[in-house]
Amino acid sequence: MTRQRSILVIFALALLVVIGLLILPDDDDSRAGRGRASSDRSGADDGGASKAGDADADGAGTDAAVLAELIKKHGGFVTKGRVALTLPTGPGANLEVRMRGFVGAASVEVVGATDETGAFLLAELPRTGVYAVSIAGARVQPLVRDDIAVPPIEQGGPLDLGELVVNRLYYLVGRVLGEGQRGVAGARVSLLESTGNNFSIFDAAIKAGRPNPVLTETRVGADGRFSLELTAPGIFTVRALADGWAPHYRAEVIIGGVADTEIVLPLTQGYAVVGYALDATNRPVGDTAIALYQMNRRAFSFSKSLTRTDGGGRFEFRVEPSAQEYTVSALFKEGLNIAKRFRVPLTEDLVLRTPGQGALLGRVVDARTGQGVPGASVLIVLSSGGRRRVWGFPEQGKALKTDDYGAFRLEGIGAGSIQSLRIRAVGHPDLQLGGWVSNDPELWARIESIELTGAGETELPTIQLEAGRPLRGVITDRSDDKPIDGARVEIWDFMMGSRETYSDAEGRYAFDAVGERVSMVVEKEGYAPFRESPFPGTQLGGGESAALRDFQLEAGGRVEGQVKTAAGEPVARALVRLRPADSGWRSMGLAASLRRAWTHTDEEGNYVLSSVPAAKLYAEVEAPGYDIGRSEQKQIEAGQLLKRLDISMQEAARLEGRVLSRDSTPVPGVRITVAR
Repeated sequence: MTRQRSILVIFALALLVVIGLLILPDDDDSRAGRGRASSDRSGADDGGASKAGDADADGAGTDAAVLAELIKKHGGFVTKGRVALTLPTGPGANLEVRMRGFVGAASVEVVGATDETGAFLLAELPRTGVYAVSIAGARVQPLVRDDIAVPPIEQGGPLDLGELVVNRLYYLVGRVLGEGQRGVAGARVSLLESTGNNFSIFDAAIKAGRPNPVLTETRVGADGRFSLELTAPGIFTVRALADGWAPHYRAEVIIGGVADTEIVLPLTQGYAVVGYALDATNRPVGDTAIALYQMNRRAFSFSKSLTRTDGGGRFEFRVEPSAQEYTVSALFKEGLNIAKRFRVPLTEDLVLRTPGQGALLGRVVDARTGQGVPGASVLIVLSSGGRRRVWGFPEQGKALKTDDYGAFRLEGIGAGSIQSLRIRAVGHPDLQLGGWVSNDPELWARIESIELTGAGETELPTIQLEAGRPLRGVITDRSDDKPIDGARVEIWDFMMGSRETYSDAEGRYAFDAVGERVSMVVEKEGYAPFRESPFPGTQLGGGESAALRDFQLEAGGRVEGQVKTAAGEPVARALVRLRPADSGWRSMGLAASLRRAWTHTDEEGNYVLSSVPAAKLYAEVEAPGYDIGRSEQKQIEAGQLLKRLDISMQEAARLEGRVLSRDSTPVPGVRITVAR
């Protein structure tokens, strides 16, 4: 009995030793070869024990022998390929490439790295099983492909994966500085959605009072430095906020390319803008939302700060000491928006007062059924003191929604007049009354003649929305008449904002309901965009059937050039953008079409831009340490290759000086700004 127990104990100890050998951890540092190889067996009939690199006492890699046995049994293949990085396209050097699969129930793996050209060659793997390849490295997004087909044994030669495109990670880096060039610790840096050229008064009024659309943000360190990581490039508005400092906004910041985007965000104590929200009897109105707008007219985007009034109706902002025009807006609980424009420094406090105790009533109905249209968006723009035209941000007004019976009501209005009325409802074309174009001149004449007294109720004529008239069309390639799939088709209006859809595989697009006049944009990568002026737009044909409008897109032009210094040295990682050469209304639409026409130069200073519309344009380039450079103006036609749009950059000038008081005493700590 004792002898049997001893045998069982010895057998159990031996079994534990075997299990321990099977689960010993992997030692990555001992792997070697063109690509490090490993094999891990989990009970399959292919033999083998532990992962490659686990050496015996004499240093022999037992798994290399296992892998060789599997390759001998099934045949082997090596893998090659090349890794390219996006924006701009370049070699993916010094990245880890890992190929992993299963032979039966055993896992096998090889690991290698790309060279300076992005090429890689991995060690042999058994010619059977299912394989996946993954690519990882610093400042790139990991890529995994699990659909690698194993070549048949009679094919021979390496498995060529071709070019694998890996997306970069993009970074915005910089510092937030206060007075004396000291970092502002704890400041918050945010990336905001850039409205771009599709800004609309309608959207601004509806979104007033809501927080900014923050995409990502970070806190700066003790020295004011920060870093933000993005997975996709783009154009953004950057905002810096810190307690006790005026907010700083930087619009049209392009993040992308081989280099980090580096900026300095200066903060200033700024001016204190103090104001009060009052009702028509001069009583303070507490807990009222107050929005501060600073319009960047070049980008058509608003930067916005928000606060609320205290119990005494008081609010306060800090703004930068610039000549920029600001608009402050109070959103009263009665539904009325009161806005006032100003510049700093202020000579007196701002007062936002409900102009009266009147109310404006109206009803929106379906012209066919006479039934109320619920949920319709109504944008009313008012002015006080006569029938003067109001352009830009409304001084008075509100974006409202109709109730279940199609009725709407605007409280707190004063004496004045109605400047415009805009209505958008599902299944109906946009109704525009007043402003640049009126869809119903007769109705608008009746509404425009109404005098607002600021007391009692003023009722508008019933507003009838016509039946929705569909707009349909086909997007094709001008060169071969083939349909274009995935083209973005947009109906745009400065007041109402945009509506968009995409073409299908047959190039077809459709809108449920449009008005008699539309302004349209059609875009597709690789093609010159189509964009028409919103003023006055295009008159559609009459009739009750669907309006038909087809578009043929031309191949976009291609611009190539090189950026050099005055001494002829290439400038790498410079930001190149295309700009319209002409001015006027046409240039605004063209500038919108060229908004995505930007890139960075490669190491040789070369750049390439595609999908360029036919236009007279020039290239503009920026790089640290250099003045802004511009190419000569040239005309490019649809589908044309425009070569040698080269740019010579001059080193930035150095400006030195002293700041003295009237008695010639040096004044330290003064902030110096150079404006172009």
